[in-house]
Amino acid sequence: MPGRVVVSHCWEGSPDAGWYPDLAARLGPKNIAVSIPALPDPATPTPDAWRRCLAEAIGQPDASTVLLGHSLGAANVLRYLEAISDDVVFAGVVLVAAFAEDPGIAGLERFYRGGFDLARIRARARRFASIHSDNDPYVGTDPLRHARIFASALGATLTVIPGARHFAPATCASLPDAAWRVRELLDTDPRPS
Repeated sequence: MPGRVVVSHCWEGSPDAGWYPDLAARLGPKNIAVSIPALPDPATPTPDAWRRCLAEAIGQPDASTVLLGHSLGAANVLRYLEAISDDVVFAGVVLVAAFAEDPGIAGLERFYRGGFDLARIRARARRFASIHSDNDPYVGTDPLRHARIFASALGATLTVIPGARHFAPATCASLPDAAWRVRELLDTDPRPS
């Protein structure tokens, strides 16, 4: 099997919401296993509980696994990568509508407190990809500022999707670029499906 992807869904999200089922449908035929754990208390999340749930879903980390985080789920992935052993290296990480620092949303600041150790995080995966929209309403006047931080600090390959806002489950049912990036990071056929 070419590999697997473990998805950390967004705040107030669930495994069967929005574009997550479509991601699984696109990757399954490519023999890429998809795990989307239901993160606890998605409306009132806590960093430790989300990180533990993600770690359980990952199980034994290996170089044939891609981690994918969406919005707050991306912060969860970054916190997990900060905390793991130095000898663990994943195939890749895909960050969708991710914040490189606290976006100022009440109740979520605990996920961003103290910033991220991006140098340590960069050493935990072979490659990184970042998917952003040019009109994300949650990132202020410069919608690609966080994307540029990830590109600079993590060497992330950037995909910009015009008009996609925040890829929220209520408005986004399909995100083919996420499947494409996962396949690319696993070195399988990278053509969009």
